[in-house]
Amino acid sequence: MIILGAGLRSGDQPSPLLARRLDVALGILQRFPASPVVVSGGHGMLETVSEAEAMQHYLLTRGITRERIWLENQSTSTEENLRFSRRVLDTHGIAVARQPIAIVTSAFHTYRSARLASHAGYARTDLIPAPTPLSILPNVWLREYLACIKAWLTGEIG
Repeated sequence: MIILGAGLRSGDQPSPLLARRLDVALGILQRFPASPVVVSGGHGMLETVSEAEAMQHYLLTRGITRERIWLENQSTSTEENLRFSRRVLDTHGIAVARQPIAIVTSAFHTYRSARLASHAGYARTDLIPAPTPLSILPNVWLREYLACIKAWLTGEIG
């Protein structure tokens, strides 16, 4: 499983959007205690730790063992999340071109994430949607729409 980052607040705390992703992933990780998870996200502006480190802390304090949590802490975009997470998975002998990979992200973000994953060589992905707070829904849908156009124009997705 990969959990895509979504920003921090107060420099080191998951944003409400990210916390929802983590909570969805936590439920799955509790049901499948042998499954590892890649937490993916680098440093954003005004963040004192990487998103991956904040996600790791969140999961650790809720009972997921450190050995199950693999960090990808360099990415600054969804495309990099997936590309750099693939490297982490490769290091651990998980071939994304053959093995199914669950990707946890926000519901509004699943379409582009699936397209970017396919472009990055992931053959079998299951996108697991986390709910989005209603108060930010109009903003994130507009942002996602523009991000899809950009990804299409730059060739990140076909």
